[in-house]
Amino acid sequence: MRELAMAITGLRGQTGYTYHLVKRDGFVALCRMVKPGAKDSFEVIKIQTYKKQRVFKGRVIAEQGDEYYPGAEMWGKNGWSYQDLEGAEAKYSELVKDA
Repeated sequence: MRELAMAITGLRGQTGYTYHLVKRDGFVALCRMVKPGAKDSFEVIKIQTYKKQRVFKGRVIAEQGDEYYPGAEMWGKNGWSYQDLEGAEAKYSELVKDA
């Protein structure tokens, strides 16, 4: 199983952003979005895992159990965006408590 990376660049088409893992508890993570010239923002996510191996054009791109960042269609259910760390921390604590 591959865990979600500590730093990800260009995630979800957000050109220029780098996502840094601030903290993680189980499958809940708080990430900082950094872009030169922009104010940092934050995302809280429920880390997703692939249910089965994924193959594209004959090449294995993900194994069963590999972790991934939730997609845009999952936002509001498995991912939340915040402009301030305090709001992100509150959501993170809520999700960890409910896990």
